[in-house]
Amino acid sequence: MSFILLALILLVGYSYVWQRVRTLQLAKEHAAQKQLVQSLTERCESLRYEVEQLASMSRIETIARQRLDLMTSNEATLAGSRRSWKSQHDINTQHQDRSSSGSGESSGGGI
Repeated sequence: MSFILLALILLVGYSYVWQRVRTLQLAKEHAAQKQLVQSLTERCESLRYEVEQLASMSRIETIARQRLDLMTSNEATLAGSRRSWKSQHDINTQHQDRSSSGSGESSGGGI
């Protein structure tokens, strides 16, 4: 009978010690997981801020202008109208030059 009582006491003692050890292990794991969650949350917030900065319209416009030589549709329209005005002006100037050089040759040939 004393053997059974001793075995029962050892079993209860072992169970208590095992329970305490396991509780400490789980507490350490929980702390590590909590630290990881906080670290990942901070990283996520940092990445969200970075995405906002990278996706900002002013940054995209700057890159489009500087690296890709792009312009807004309003600027393109103005540039297009300047080009057509300049082209028309060049055509008129060339026509006048031809006219004046043609009339100069005629008048020079007659003298």
